[in-house]
Amino acid sequence: MPRPRGDAGARLIRVSREVDRAFGLFDRVRAELVLALADDAVLDRFNDLTYSGAGDYDPSSDVFLDFLFPWEQAMLERFFPPAPARVLVGGAGSGREAFALVERGYEVVAFEPSTGLARSMAQRVTPGMKMEVYRAAYEDLPRLSPALTAGAPASVGDLGPFEGSLLGLGSFTHLRSVDHRVETLRRFGEATTGPVVVSFLQLRAPVPAKGAVRRALLSMRARRGRAASDGFSLETGFFHRFEDGEIEDLAERAGLTVAHHDVDERKVYPHAVLMPRSDRGRRGGRRGQKT
Repeated sequence: MPRPRGDAGARLIRVSREVDRAFGLFDRVRAELVLALADDAVLDRFNDLTYSGAGDYDPSSDVFLDFLFPWEQAMLERFFPPAPARVLVGGAGSGREAFALVERGYEVVAFEPSTGLARSMAQRVTPGMKMEVYRAAYEDLPRLSPALTAGAPASVGDLGPFEGSLLGLGSFTHLRSVDHRVETLRRFGEATTGPVVVSFLQLRAPVPAKGAVRRALLSMRARRGRAASDGFSLETGFFHRFEDGEIEDLAERAGLTVAHHDVDERKVYPHAVLMPRSDRGRRGGRRGQKT
């Protein structure tokens, strides 16, 4: 019988699925090799290049994000003191959360590890705006470097205390070790008298270690302090997926308690609101207060 019209073209399109499968396999292999072999300096530089060139971090781009997500607005209204409270924003990118908070009357100190993004954020601060911008990674805390050449270094402790703080959207998930995660939360908790908001990726199922090659690669990444629940993609760089109870454990080790924990990924990112323990003393910095 003669072939139906369009049969050859339709079959060719179906065959092209093999290209997708081959690329998917290549993508998974590449991620495994990066996690096993790339050192921290390479991953840091990759993130810098990736996010500095991303459209949603570029104020001149049509896809630039310059608003708070509904869940962020809800956390602000429920847990944060009213403006003009002083707020610390880490992993601030090009300032999405920071500028939104300033528009709502808050006084903001923001920092970002990418030199390009920190500079771009600082250049958008206008005279009279209650916002200070620095360059720093979470691992650099409490030290903050100037975002612009004319600026001066500072310490988070000297700029606080802050009445609320947040880690920029998903930025906590880029930290590559348990120690760095605990230390980051501890630094934020010491600088903040109120809520600390953190968002992250959630691990939905255990990651199986199938095959001798994958087990060998997992062993190699373990020597770099990286877990089976860690991942890598060209869009986001290194990321860590948090297991059930992990945020609670990190908060406990950092001297914080979990006031709210939402793992609904339809709200963009699972997130938690952490609070300082009521029995922990704290020293004020810039304002010379004690709480």
